[in-house]
Amino acid sequence: MNGKVVGIVAAVALLAIVIGGGVVYKNKDDLGVQQEVRLETVEPVVWATQEVYALCMNEEVRKLLRDLDKVKPKCELRSTGEITSKVLPDGVDVGVPASDVAARAYVDKFKPPRTAQITLVTSPIIVLANKDVRDAFVAKGYAAEEPGRGTVLDADKFVSLLRDRVKWKDIGVNEHGTVTAITTAVATTSSGQGTVNLLGALANGGEPVTPENAEVVGAKIKPLVDRFGTLPMTSAELFAKCFRLSGCGALSIGFENAYLRYLIENPGTADKANKVFSVMYLKPGIFGNHTAFTATDAGDRFVKAFMRPEVQRAAGKLSGFRSLLNDVDTLSGTGIQGVASKLGTAIPSPLPAAQTALINAALGKAPAAPTAPTPAAK
Repeated sequence: MNGKVVGIVAAVALLAIVIGGGVVYKNKDDLGVQQEVRLETVEPVVWATQEVYALCMNEEVRKLLRDLDKVKPKCELRSTGEITSKVLPDGVDVGVPASDVAARAYVDKFKPPRTAQITLVTSPIIVLANKDVRDAFVAKGYAAEEPGRGTVLDADKFVSLLRDRVKWKDIGVNEHGTVTAITTAVATTSSGQGTVNLLGALANGGEPVTPENAEVVGAKIKPLVDRFGTLPMTSAELFAKCFRLSGCGALSIGFENAYLRYLIENPGTADKANKVFSVMYLKPGIFGNHTAFTATDAGDRFVKAFMRPEVQRAAGKLSGFRSLLNDVDTLSGTGIQGVASKLGTAIPSPLPAAQTALINAALGKAPAAPTAPTPAAK
């Protein structure tokens, strides 16, 4: 999936040169003759959830979009539901919900003329561990140091600790009770849903669940989901709480960029983080993708401009996001130590219907009753 996205981006990329305040794109026509096309400024209306909205409103990002591609987006903050529950209204050029599953659901449901979905930024789900827990996991072989990847936690072995209700003291950790972790709200947050998608895939032979087996797999992983301490908050809220309390349980699960953004926005906290916490990357992992779909040519211009390496690096420096573009390092500009310089394999997200069925079953909810067909108009 990630390779497909990169391929799409590479296929549409053009060489831009800034000349006298205007942008000239050099391209070749069908006869191989180089042509120059001067682009006019466009002002696409972008509906986005909080994190991409914040980047879209950031002056550094806006300057790059404006100077490199003459794109001046009009950004509006919307929820994923507002973006995907109906066809984008006239005058809205781009929708960016909080997950690739939501973007896929929109395209599948409404079948718009433009069906391409491009991931603008991404972030892996991480396990934030107290230092002593990380050390115990490494000593027992549940996690290991890998070159360029930091501490990597074997996801299957982690699940076995949950499933077998292993006591903390039995693996050398001075905590009461059995191994567990704190997660964000499963039903309403992308990180909570991603965690359940990963558990479902691990229980399904390493493959995303399908609409046909999602309920069965969901029921199978329900005891694991029940083992988590679920809090009604986002990754950003969870990790902020961890810093305020100098810990929020032995293990906390959320998006890497939420953890990094807290460090970026709160100078001086990185030293504290290095003393108290360790970041562990799951193997296999799962990513949270902020995926755009467009309705107009102006929307396409915004997406192409946002995928420039310069803009991708700015997104990493400002908000801790990673890029799906090859060879684009987005985190070196943050100055934060102890994060992976490269990521391993990720399990793709399931289809929208499969995710819904999986989560409902994992939470013990009855499947939705089929709706009666709408009578034909007379």
